[in-house]
Amino acid sequence: MRMTGTVLAIIASVTLIACGSTEGQVIEPLPNPGFEAGLDGWGFWPEDSGSKTVADTEVKYAGAASLRVDAISPGDRAFVLTSTDQLEPDVIYRLSVAIRKSPGVPDSAVGFVVNYRSVEDGAIRAKASPADLTKTQDGEWTVWSGL
Repeated sequence: MRMTGTVLAIIASVTLIACGSTEGQVIEPLPNPGFEAGLDGWGFWPEDSGSKTVADTEVKYAGAASLRVDAISPGDRAFVLTSTDQLEPDVIYRLSVAIRKSPGVPDSAVGFVVNYRSVEDGAIRAKASPADLTKTQDGEWTVWSGL
């Protein structure tokens, strides 16, 4: 049984909010956020998953394409990954993603986290789910945004 895919479009900006400041500036720390270069800069885990990722140029929120995850069964795990070294310590960032999913896919099956990795060995040292998460409907898409 093939489940209809969940489509993710990374909004091409992240709002940077310096601690103690009420104003932020928009930065683009993630590689290929609008998928203009297909899936370049994006990875997939676990490799043995039956799910697959596709750069979808027909369905998109912003940019040239969106990233679609096609799952073959409800229990099939799939994680889409990208990395950046453009974030500064002691700065609060707002990360936003636009999500379009099939009506039968619950919100609990979709999400995003930030992993903090060791410079020395790449091991995950800490993990954070977005705080102050908001979900704003924009047509068929929902923009998830959190600190």
